Amino acid sequence: MNVAPLTRDHESTKSRSRYFLFRVFRAFGFSCLLIASLSLDALAQSKRAMTVDDVIDLAQVSSPRLSPDGRRVLYTVSELGKW
Repeated sequence: MNVAPLTRDHESTKSRSRYFLFRVFRAFGFSCLLIASLSLDALAQSKRAMTVDDVIDLAQVSSPRLSPDGRRVLYTVSELGKW
């Protein structure tokens, strides 16, 4: 029984497949970390109904004006003062 010796092509194919698997597992790991961090952020924010205090704290933006060169916007912000 004759067995052909391993050639460089076989070794490079083997290293390429290992590199590919490494990249796949690395991408999978980063994806898991991203999903976990996003879900933790969503859990940290509690959903609640808007209250009267929230409405009072809202700011109203109005009267936008564009500068002549078009690089800036001037606007008015109106807020209720604290009682």
